[in-house]
Amino acid sequence: MRNDDVLARLRASDPILGADPSHADRGALDDLRDGIMLTDRGEPARGTRWRVLGRGGVVAVAAAALVLGGGVSYATYQRLYVSNPTGVTCLTRWVDPATGTQEGENGPDLTGDPVADCRLYREQAGRPAIPDPVAFRFNEDVYVAPRSQVPSSATLLNPATPQDAAVRELEGGLGDWVDGLYSRCFSETEAVAFAKAQIKRLGLTGWRIEVLPADSRDDDQPCADADLDPGHNTVSVLAHRVRDHSVRNAGTVDPFVYELRDALVEGVTSRCVGLRQAEQVTRRALGTQHHWPLTVLPDPTASCTRADLQVGGSVQVTLRGPEVANQ
Repeated sequence: MRNDDVLARLRASDPILGADPSHADRGALDDLRDGIMLTDRGEPARGTRWRVLGRGGVVAVAAAALVLGGGVSYATYQRLYVSNPTGVTCLTRWVDPATGTQEGENGPDLTGDPVADCRLYREQAGRPAIPDPVAFRFNEDVYVAPRSQVPSSATLLNPATPQDAAVRELEGGLGDWVDGLYSRCFSETEAVAFAKAQIKRLGLTGWRIEVLPADSRDDDQPCADADLDPGHNTVSVLAHRVRDHSVRNAGTVDPFVYELRDALVEGVTSRCVGLRQAEQVTRRALGTQHHWPLTVLPDPTASCTRADLQVGGSVQVTLRGPEVANQ
């Protein structure tokens, strides 16, 4: 799809008619002009924020909620998967993004294994698997491409390990709306305890938690947030950084997010269900709304399925559990 086709579909969806731009935050409008998908403008940028247009021309997929500063919410439509600066780009032919347009799929980290993520992204796009795929880093970004296409200046990444999967689950829990750090309003002390418990549960060693001072006390953002730095094995907890996501706020969050969260709580985490039953509940709840690929990961050591819901420019659900519940 050409860029002018994408713009035509965006105009046809009429996302902005009736919205008074004078009430919108100027920074949000600037971000929109740059093609960046936003959520609640009252929150700091996290690693899981997702952009509409990818670097070097990799363009992203379908509909997601976009929120402007004055509480004006609307949907925007794109065609392929959205670029995520902390995610992965999947290519069959290497093109330096500084000199040309990359053609492939691109999106957030799903499993902790870039090669497995690209396999899923290619399946979702209806394309064949990348032959002889390897993961590498180029200018701080992660790519998967055929081994023969890896540029000489890239750094090959080691094959993914269970530790990588555990770090991915830690990241998901820190941004989770179901029963993670975004499920209610955590104080700084509670957020630190939550992060410690997750690190212990996941068997991660050598990790530390740092508490960063709040810039100022903000009654509109009374809850703690946390950022993950896998490169330094660090979780940073920040007080007074986000709103209470357990409170419905249609002005800043699409109502679908709350409906999806409630379905996951009621159908998965408040009951003890197996992975397949949890998948059925989740797919029904997702319906035709845009979402990143539903990630379903077997965990035979678990008794029940657990669910993570992350929200950015779109929604990302990850299920981990046994095939059949073992109560």
